[in-house]
Parts: sequence; C-alpha cells; structure tokens
Amino acid sequence: MAIKLYERMKVDIPVQAVALTGNTTSKYFDLSGYDRGMFVLNCAIMADAETAKIEVFGADNAAGTSGALITSHAATITSPVKGSIGYIHVNSPDTDDAVTVNGVTFTKKTTKDDAANQFATVADLVAQINAAGLGLTAAVDNTNYALITSTVPGKNVVTITDAATKLPVSLRSAQAFIEVDESAGYRYVAAKVTVSASTTCSVTLIRGDARNMPVAQATGAQYPA
Repeated sequence: MAIKLYERMKVDIPVQAVALTGNTTSKYFDLSGYDRGMFVLNCAIMADAETAKIEVFGADNAAGTSGALITSHAATITSPVKGSIGYIHVNSPDTDDAVTVNGVTFTKKTTKDDAANQFATVADLVAQINAAGLGLTAAVDNTNYALITSTVPGKNVVTITDAATKLPVSLRSAQAFIEVDESAGYRYVAAKVTVSASTTCSVTLIRGDARNMPVAQATGAQYPA
C-alpha cells in the first residue's frame, strides 16, 4: 500500500489566523528527522500598497534562546501584486481612468469597446478580463466590485496596477512561501510575520520527506484513517 502524504510530512499552524498589527513570532519547531520544511504565509484583505513579510528564525534549542534571523530566508507580499484573489472598486471612475491586470490595461470610457478593452460598467470590465486569456476568472461582487480569482491558485497569480484614485484596488487573498532545512545551521525554526497595517494572516509549516516514516498526525482528523 502506498505511503500516505500525512505519513511523509508533518503539518502545523505556527500562527493561527488572526488580525495582526505590527509583528508576531511563532514558537520554534524541530526540523530533525525531516529533509526540509516550508512556511506558508496566508493573508486575507490587503489594501493597495500594504505589505506582509515572513522571515525565518533559527535556534539550536526549542526555547529559542539562541534564536537568530536566518539570512536571506524572507518573502514579502505587496498588495496587489502576485495574489490569488484581487479586487477592483468600479464605482464612479473618470473617463480614461485605467487599471492594468496581469499586464493588460483596461480603460474607462462612456461606451464600452471590447476589442480595445474599454469598459463603461463593472460588468463590462469583468467580461473583458474573462476574455483576455489571463488565467483569471472575474465576477461582479457587491454591485460595484470586480472580484478576480486565479484559475489555478499558486500557479496563475493576480497582479493589479492602478494610477487612478477612483479605481481603488486591493487583494483578498495572497500567499508567500519560504523553504528551510538544517543546512541553514539551525535545528529549530520559527516564523516571524510583520504587517504594515492590520491584516488577517496565518502561517502553516509543512515539514516534509520524513527520514523515519510513518509520521504520526496525532492532532488532526484524517482520511483515510
């Protein structure tokens, strides 16, 4: 019988989903017995230009008394770049206001022109994004918003740029990833998350390629048992 994924890797939640302000650092987790670990930072609503940064600290004991930042192990989400769900508020933009989604520019006009990516309403913008072949799915949300979702999260990303104050943009979901192993010089690792504004975030740690299998996932429901 094939070895199950949960027998090859250990999944933990170093930072529970919570509205963060400033920064928080998780407890330390033991990498011994695994070839590597991956921290995954998940963030919810982030306004334009807000950031969320994840860094990795290493230590030689579980208490982290010798903890130090592991150089170069950091990743930053900057809204609205490389998210999995984006948001554009199309309320009352001025004529010629424009927004760019994954490199394609859409411009507000009094009359729509689908061939030129010129929209008059949020429904027009949504239809044009869907037709642009960007690996994204757009839908009208809450009357005046374009909700843009990656069709393959983690592969296709949503990047929005906007110079028009009447077309405010944001992210509704984004992720960042950091891999680390014991070769970084530390057996125990912890995640630090720093946000520029109050943002709901969580961190998942996946320790994989266990050297001694199976791994016991004693704290989670699982199927098959």
